[in-house]
Amino acid sequence: MTQIKYFPLLDLYREKAKKLNNEISNNINSELIFVNNIEDANVILVWGWDGFLLDSIAKYWFLWKIFFWINCGTKWFLLNQLDTISQLPTELEQIELIDENLVKVEILTDNWTETKYSINDIVIWNNLNWMITFDVSWDKFNHIFSWSWMILTWSIGCTWYWLSGGGPLLPLKWNLWWIMWIFTLPFNFDVLQPQHIKIVPISREQVNVWIDWKTWFVENVRQINIIPSDKLVNLWFIDFKKFQNTRLEFYAEKIGVRK
Repeated sequence: MTQIKYFPLLDLYREKAKKLNNEISNNINSELIFVNNIEDANVILVWGWDGFLLDSIAKYWFLWKIFFWINCGTKWFLLNQLDTISQLPTELEQIELIDENLVKVEILTDNWTETKYSINDIVIWNNLNWMITFDVSWDKFNHIFSWSWMILTWSIGCTWYWLSGGGPLLPLKWNLWWIMWIFTLPFNFDVLQPQHIKIVPISREQVNVWIDWKTWFVENVRQINIIPSDKLVNLWFIDFKKFQNTRLEFYAEKIGVRK
């Protein structure tokens, strides 16, 4: 059996995170191992809200550690529920893992090109909610679109979860991408196999990109390439079935509100 060594990342603006931090400091469960150096850990223990988790993944995914997330916010479509560190397992064989592929995002501006990896969603938008015209292409598809917002998400997303609008909530381990255009012509959504998507603004309005709920924010974008990758992140769930059911409840609530 392999002992779990936890490295805690805490959003100490959250009262629950403060409580759990006190439990660690007071060593209420002597069987649990917490380390001060992230390199020595095999599990990164994230206590916060969904945005805090996404920021943590963006910073540390390349270390190939397991991410375990504890909800300290309100809505928790990405997070596990846990009330005390006494509920944490001590051995890796006790946990349920899934692997999720990161998505490669290349952003081009007038001055530079940079690449990031996304776990959750990509949002392309305009400051004033004006309709912007884009040349969008993938596989054998090429079309001119006009929209004010675009959301691309997959099975871990979408951070843009609002009861009154925003992005969809998709089943985990779903192997398709969902594109949702808001205030869009000629149509407003599509589902496709992961593949290279090229998006080029062809109107003069400013175009901005958010990745994983503002983890990476870029203004004045000239081209976006969205590409499948073989990069993986390991995610841990206490009760995967319960987690899935909760997401479905959120989705049903959202559909009900929008009727």
